[in-house]
Amino acid sequence: AMAEALREKSPDGMAFTTFNTALVSRTLVNFPKAAELVYSGKLDRTTAFNTLFPDLKSLGVSANNSNRQIADAVLAHNTFEAEATAAFERGDLDAQRAISLQGMACGELFNWTGATIQECRHAAKSGQTLPKAPGMTDITSGLAGASGFSDAGKEQFIADVHRPAFPTDPKTKENLITPENCVFRFNIDGQAFTAKACSFDEKNNAQNAGIATAVENFCHKNVHPIQTNAVFFALAQGGLAPQMSLVDHGYKAADHTAITYTLTKDANTGSVNIKYSNPEGSPLKFSWTATVDVDGKIVTTPIQIED
Repeated sequence: AMAEALREKSPDGMAFTTFNTALVSRTLVNFPKAAELVYSGKLDRTTAFNTLFPDLKSLGVSANNSNRQIADAVLAHNTFEAEATAAFERGDLDAQRAISLQGMACGELFNWTGATIQECRHAAKSGQTLPKAPGMTDITSGLAGASGFSDAGKEQFIADVHRPAFPTDPKTKENLITPENCVFRFNIDGQAFTAKACSFDEKNNAQNAGIATAVENFCHKNVHPIQTNAVFFALAQGGLAPQMSLVDHGYKAADHTAITYTLTKDANTGSVNIKYSNPEGSPLKFSWTATVDVDGKIVTTPIQIED
């Protein structure tokens, strides 16, 4: 929602990565205020800028400036983010770790995780996860309860499920699975589905729409709309971030890397359990789980590596 409010009709490609990284980190830090804008219907480019980048006003930067100018001001004003970008350009950090480092750049996030700047720096450069860092799914699930926002999770799911990426060997850069296994597979209450990889223009195809409908039916959307929305968020890009920590095991993954999902339901509590596991043919066997309660709360478990 924040990205849409700040979207430009003719974006500057050179500023895209820097601006979006700043946008994500600032949204995470100011999430309660950002969510309030969405809930209240007051979200536009000006209110989004004032919420996420209030420190840039002293530099004479406003919502009327281009995203390139905003991105340049962020880099000039925040030396830690500038350092992360420089390290990425030198090749000292890969893209995912550079983004992680920039996402930890604000002092409020240090307080949020209880970690020091040095600990954040080490975690980002080593690929380790800070124990107290909030998970992406824990944050995005807060949107599930927003009035009039009931299809946001489904829209995010449809936008992500059509574009799987290969896991690669961090040393050789070679793909670790075959093209036929580079897909998102689903086992929903015993029914098997495979998402269709396709272009952005074709993302609303019948095959992937059928998976979304199966998720809705499984979650009983009409009874538990908040839970259904949160499940979609957990199945989308944000829910796959944990596999990015597998690089030290010779498995370099991103938040779009192919995965296998297994959805089951607790008959007593109504909670939906999502098991994430390695794609077929993967040399590394791993899994983790997310439990989505009927109120939309999501709790994840650490990744388990199988021998």
